[in-house]
Amino acid sequence: FKGTVTATAASFASLTGGFSISKAADRLTVAAAGVTAFVGAGDTGFGVTNGSLGVVVDINSKKFALVANGTASLSGIAGVSVSGSGSVRLNRLGVPVLETISTPAGDVALNFPSNDDVTQLSGSITLDVSGFVGISATIAVEKTTTASSTTLIVQASAVTAFLGTGADTVDTSDDMGVRLKNGSMDLRIQKDTASGLSTYAFAARGTAELVGISAISLSGTVVAQKSTLANAVVLDFGTTQTTDDVTVLPGSTQFGGSLALAIAGFTTLSGNIGFEQQTVGSVTKIKVAATEVQAFLGSNPDNLAASGDEVGAQISNARLGAVFYRSAAGNSYALD
Repeated sequence: FKGTVTATAASFASLTGGFSISKAADRLTVAAAGVTAFVGAGDTGFGVTNGSLGVVVDINSKKFALVANGTASLSGIAGVSVSGSGSVRLNRLGVPVLETISTPAGDVALNFPSNDDVTQLSGSITLDVSGFVGISATIAVEKTTTASSTTLIVQASAVTAFLGTGADTVDTSDDMGVRLKNGSMDLRIQKDTASGLSTYAFAARGTAELVGISAISLSGTVVAQKSTLANAVVLDFGTTQTTDDVTVLPGSTQFGGSLALAIAGFTTLSGNIGFEQQTVGSVTKIKVAATEVQAFLGSNPDNLAASGDEVGAQISNARLGAVFYRSAAGNSYALD
């Protein structure tokens, strides 16, 4: 049996595609190619296109398990784009499912090793946030709906984010900027039911690294955040550990944290350090602003602060301004 169908799966995802159905004992198996799956509200949400679909349906219970794999996309959020691969996974059978279904677009593996209900959109994506920062991550998406709004909760692991220039090429040797690595991300996309307006807030947190300026290194935890919401939101990164929560204020755009900036052969500066990118023509600037700066210039044999063996000058509660430059002449920097 063959045809084309549009269906809604467990009020989570809508799916469209050409399909074929076969029956064996008390189960139906559905295989499809050219599938489009969408998780969201109206025109706002995550999509999987050009996909393949495998479904197992229990005839007696009318319950099912499905997997749809394809190309990931995001629609309805101005300035935010997604590329990569995505997968919609649902299991309502209440039993493990380990089955491979052949489709014209390739095999689809239904791999549900436990009895648990599964409702998931996941993928390996690259996310561009309004030209502010580029993010690569492995994501999982959850959808919640109330009378007033629909919210997509996107949480990610293995996050890499970059503020700078050169990341659009495969060659990392031309990169110059600040990289967030080994990170996590929390993104909330909210669509208001009455107005149809879609807004978002996101934060990514990870280990800081300065690339492209050989004489300077950066260490500590850096946070990237941006919000178009009208209210503050607390992002928990999918954990119950509240000490790691990030409060994102309405309209905020920030990249920074409590960091240490080491200048080779000179000194190490620590404080609250923020970064901003500006590109004019062929020249890219990474502007650096720091407050509550602590620095020591001199001899400190044990490398411990306030241990009594220091000889030199201590700077406290200072401010710092710096610029990292990328131009045709190469990379350079200036501190003030």
